[in-house]
Amino acid sequence: MCTRVALTSLALLVLLLSSCQKAKVDPNQPAQSLPSQSAENSGTEYVQLISAEKTQVPPVPNLIENGGVEEWIDGEAAPKGFGQESNQYSKLMKESSTIAEGKFAMRQVWSANDGLDSFWNQLHTVVNDIRPGRQYKLSFKAVNRSKNTLVVLVSAINSATEKTLAQRPPLARILVAPCDKFQEFSGVFSVTDAEPLSIIINVCCQTPDTDFPMEIVWDDWQLHY
Repeated sequence: MCTRVALTSLALLVLLLSSCQKAKVDPNQPAQSLPSQSAENSGTEYVQLISAEKTQVPPVPNLIENGGVEEWIDGEAAPKGFGQESNQYSKLMKESSTIAEGKFAMRQVWSANDGLDSFWNQLHTVVNDIRPGRQYKLSFKAVNRSKNTLVVLVSAINSATEKTLAQRPPLARILVAPCDKFQEFSGVFSVTDAEPLSIIINVCCQTPDTDFPMEIVWDDWQLHY
């Protein structure tokens, strides 16, 4: 009885040693090139070690040029990337005390309603190469210490040089309600045109004539998809 148990134990030991011999790996062989055992072999499996590194995905850039209004040449009517071809109804001023980010913001003061004026005479910025099949988000921060609600419109234009609006409703309409500290306002839109197009983002003041002067501070304009 004892002899039979001893022989059985010895047989198991031989099998284990044989399995270990088959699992030996050449130390000079790179770990990533280890072969995989097939089902026909002893059943021993090799583990392949692969190092993984975190991939940095670059952020989508802001499509609004100078959205933080940091670039503003002294004496210019508007910061780089923005325009206002007439200051008949409102004026823009560089703001350095009430800011949402960076060093500067943009203060706009109205003396009269400019709701019926040309988009190009209102505060605006133009973005080209808006592509179909993408959803865009426009966001900005504002302090509106007046008692009136302003409107920011996103509209398609035929081209930035022709300065004519495409015959269609606005792509987005964002209401800027009164607030005594910076709040973020945003809206989303998409286009279905076959070809990329250009848009104009403009600020529209449609308050009663008795509510002037009124002012607002703008900062951190962003457009992403």
